Amino acid sequence: MNLKNIVIEDSQFDTKKALTIVDADGIQLKNVRLTYSGGTGAIIYNSKNVNLSTVKFESANKPYVKVLGNKTTAVLLPKEVIADKSSFSIGTDVAKNTVK
Repeated sequence: MNLKNIVIEDSQFDTKKALTIVDADGIQLKNVRLTYSGGTGAIIYNSKNVNLSTVKFESANKPYVKVLGNKTTAVLLPKEVIADKSSFSIGTDVAKNTVK
């Protein structure tokens, strides 16, 4: 069963690896800070209606987000990530205009 309609607000997480969202629908992180020591900032795979627009990624490494999977749709990323084209990648199988 897939994760569905999860909202996390006003939280801080200190982790080794940041965030992975797989086969989910309706994931919202509002005013969340992710402090991590390794890996990418987030990996989103075959998920839809994912809102990370107010997430703050904090790491010694440059935050990086990967969006993958042909079922992925409607992903909102933080403006800072979108503004820097080297901060994210979109898989070739992801539909155009999926990430904003």
